[in-house]
Amino acid sequence: MLLSRYVDVGLNSLTINYYRNLGYDIPQRINKYGKLTIARGTRIRVNIADLPEQSEVKVKVKCDYCGKIFSKEYRSYLHSAASNGDCCSDCISIKCKKILLEKYGVTSIAQVPLASEHKKETFLKHYGVTNYTKTQEYKLNNSKENHWNWHGGISGKLKLERNSYKYKEWREAVFQRDNYTCQCCGDKTGHNLEAHHIENFSDHNVLRFNVDNGITLCKKCHNPNQEGSFHNLYGTRNNTKEQLEEYLHNHCNMRKESPHSS
Repeated sequence: MLLSRYVDVGLNSLTINYYRNLGYDIPQRINKYGKLTIARGTRIRVNIADLPEQSEVKVKVKCDYCGKIFSKEYRSYLHSAASNGDCCSDCISIKCKKILLEKYGVTSIAQVPLASEHKKETFLKHYGVTNYTKTQEYKLNNSKENHWNWHGGISGKLKLERNSYKYKEWREAVFQRDNYTCQCCGDKTGHNLEAHHIENFSDHNVLRFNVDNGITLCKKCHNPNQEGSFHNLYGTRNNTKEQLEEYLHNHCNMRKESPHSS
């Protein structure tokens, strides 16, 4: 259970406009060149609900199993809490047993039928454990082939690029250009926005960090698990500009025509 309600966060080039667009006051000062700037190390207090889903800010959490209070990154809290509640390292065995009981009707991975050998391997791989004394913890639905953004064996290099600072800068530039607004439905909820590659990421290395190859969509219009979203209709592989134009033409609710449609 999440205990923190507010946290202090640092500001950088990627977060200043994000929090400003959510209505937070960003303290500024005039530097020696006469320009407004943010002092190094500036921090502001924000509501937990306004943190980006991938925020690494530490939050206080209460174990849903034993009641122990501990700290962990906000993004890790979201991942673990979404799957049978959040737990401390001492309770990982209890949580794993609970998941096994719900999924397979057993309390030990060794009891999963031999016919389900793939299920055993998948379970162990997702949770990073070979027995219940390990302290690692991972959300089952956020790992590899069970994750909505799984690209069927994407190389290590592409994974690194998707998690790189350059990728985050590209995403922020797309958000800024689109005024932090979904270009399909007009949603302006900050933590609900995602940057979509118009020509797919894996096949167009020259366009990966080209801002013109990105467009801001909300999760409702982007996430493949959402019925009627772009990826729900067109899949998550080999996506093209033509598909996006067709999607915007059929589903766009913006008052003015999107700059990305023809």
